Amino acid sequence: MEENKNPYSKIIVVMLSTILFLLLCVTSLLLFKKNTLTMPNSKLAMEQREYANMLKSQGLYKQAIEAYRRYLSMDDLDTGKQANIHFVMANMLKEKLHTYDEAMAEYLKVKQLAPESTLIPEINRSVVECLERMNRSMDAQRTLHKAVSLKKEEREKAEAVNVVAKIEDKIITLQDLNDEIQKLPPSMQKKYSSPNKKLEFLKQYIAKEILFDTAIRNRYDQDPSIQKALEQLRKELLVQKLMNEEVQRKVQISEGELKLYYEANKNRYTAKDQENQEKNYPSLRKQLETDLQKEKEQIAYQELMQKALQAQNVEIYDYYFKKEIPAPYEKGVISPQ
Repeated sequence: MEENKNPYSKIIVVMLSTILFLLLCVTSLLLFKKNTLTMPNSKLAMEQREYANMLKSQGLYKQAIEAYRRYLSMDDLDTGKQANIHFVMANMLKEKLHTYDEAMAEYLKVKQLAPESTLIPEINRSVVECLERMNRSMDAQRTLHKAVSLKKEEREKAEAVNVVAKIEDKIITLQDLNDEIQKLPPSMQKKYSSPNKKLEFLKQYIAKEILFDTAIRNRYDQDPSIQKALEQLRKELLVQKLMNEEVQRKVQISEGELKLYYEANKNRYTAKDQENQEKNYPSLRKQLETDLQKEKEQIAYQELMQKALQAQNVEIYDYYFKKEIPAPYEKGVISPQ
């Protein structure tokens, strides 16, 4: 009798179970979709950035910029990271694609995102260069003056440290001047020790700074011959630095070595002093140390060069530098190898 009173009870139970099942499926689907949109997004963004870097390294600058912009839209980056990406794009637009209006827009974006960045001075110079390339020289000058102008408190502080000159709004202090003189060889430093000579050096320094800025704005630093010379100078400085450190590390002089050196070279140090007295070891010690130092440095230099040649698979065909070249090689008939 009870079953006849509720003929649809089973159907209702089935329907409720189906609805509950569907609700669970929809909930699971929404959670899955949320995870797929959030969790892998950072991975996709990293892959996009790597792709942009690859395009840049291959010289595909236009495509690289498009890829960097897609990367910016994919990931929730902090302002510092965004500024770095915009700075990279700005440099490509200016230096590689020469689209100075777009480059300037990217530089300004960096200034907006990171106004306290250490890159701001470089960005200001780049903005000035972009304006000049766009034949907006007056705007370039105004931008330059604004970029290098000092705040009121900075100006007061600068005046308190003996400002000796200004180039537009850029100040040169007495400390700046002395630092530049200290970079000169000792003999030249003495030349500029008097006030009049310091003034002369200051004028030369200012003229050089102005000419340097002009050369940079004219992109002479991009001249292949200049870049080649700079690379050669860089190579020489690095090699000299390495050799000096290696030699100084190896060249140590003990008191015993110095006395042995004196005994072995007495004939070179038999001159009389002003009182016609034969010079003894104590009076010659400084000269002996200098001479022995030079000799040991020369030996160390030779050993270092020989070690460098032996470290690599170096072959030198010295017969090309002899008076008589072997007959088979005179006209390149046989390869030196």
